[in-house]
Amino acid sequence: MRENKILVLCDFDGTVSVKDVGFHLLTHFSGGRWEELDRDFVTGKIGSREAYRRMVRDLKGGREDYRAVALGLGEIDPDFPALVRFCRDAGWTVKIISDGFGLYIQAFLEQLGVGEVEYFANELRFLPGGEIRAEFPHASESCGDCGCCKLSILTRHREEYDAILYIGDGISDRCAAPEADFIFAKRSLYRHCVEKGFPVFSFRNFSDVLRLLHFRLKGIVFDLDGTLIDSFTPIYESFRHTLVVLGYDPKEVEQKRSVVGATLEESLREFIAPEEVSRAVKIFRDYYAAHLRNGTTLLPGVKETLAGMREIGIPLAVATNKFGPFAREIIGFLGIKDHFQRVLGAGDGFPPKPSPEILLALAAELGVRPGEMAYLGDSPLDIELGKAAGNETIAIASGYYSREDLGKEKPSLMLGRLPDLIPFARFLSDGTGR
Repeated sequence: MRENKILVLCDFDGTVSVKDVGFHLLTHFSGGRWEELDRDFVTGKIGSREAYRRMVRDLKGGREDYRAVALGLGEIDPDFPALVRFCRDAGWTVKIISDGFGLYIQAFLEQLGVGEVEYFANELRFLPGGEIRAEFPHASESCGDCGCCKLSILTRHREEYDAILYIGDGISDRCAAPEADFIFAKRSLYRHCVEKGFPVFSFRNFSDVLRLLHFRLKGIVFDLDGTLIDSFTPIYESFRHTLVVLGYDPKEVEQKRSVVGATLEESLREFIAPEEVSRAVKIFRDYYAAHLRNGTTLLPGVKETLAGMREIGIPLAVATNKFGPFAREIIGFLGIKDHFQRVLGAGDGFPPKPSPEILLALAAELGVRPGEMAYLGDSPLDIELGKAAGNETIAIASGYYSREDLGKEKPSLMLGRLPDLIPFARFLSDGTGR
């Protein structure tokens, strides 16, 4: 492979153009009447190829009429030309990959001053007598759904590039995007990636994409419980013990995994009277100190991931709501202490999450600016904390919260499994994707 040769494949309708220009264009010239057809497409009864064939069946008109109307319908993301310039300066290649129509894609690219960008799309053929036909030069023989098979286009380019970035938003992107090395997604494509566990960057517009492409990762801070370790068993037993000592029914805490991650005081308030919290904290910590090794384990992929971070050379730290001395003891007996420059938690002089103070202090200790760091955790609170500190945020559904719960918070990067972090950290640290 050629070193540092990167391809950016970008959807058009809904991505470069805020609107679906193709659908609105055909609707304009037909006067509507697509309710049933659109419903069949959205529910998967028919693919876009069949939908387009039906939509153009009775249309008339000339190429220039359609081109002019399309240009009036489009609302282009203003930062797309900046993305093209960024890629050109970096020596990367940008190509449009669309299930819309080349007629208006070419027109918009020329209007934006980036007419050199190659595109793959369906075509409208204007025949004598005013008849219009939809043609699909990039359809797949093995799949009858999409007019333009984005997966086959991506596959054809695979051997030519070190890495492929995919940027998209919709149904036609679902087959191809998971085969790329890095996915930038919004709307239904983002929800699909989150649901399926594909690692994915979240973006709203190209300014977000450019921010992440310019970003250089120089430090990562991890949450602890539910992110690196499973410590539910000793925490659960410590809560039960505390409730029994104080005369409460221990059944109240059964299966309540949400007690992991919040501050101890906040969690205890869910079960006991406010005036007993201080005493309960001491009871809990005394018991937990004696039993914290019983059932506390590393989560899958932690050692592999930390080894990968060491190979890349990214400094690491831990910020947790767990009592700091307990966190440091756990990291020590689980054999991962040497991977972290600092481990901070409750009792170490910082307000609890989501106050950003603990992350700001760790950025200083790692010798990086907050904007050069990422915070990785398993809860919405972790995402809130990272954003409050000016960090990029990375989420993984390895704890109490589901991928859907975390996806709603739009972290910068959503992981499917912790080792997914390795190629993303390499890409974010040097921008090569190698």
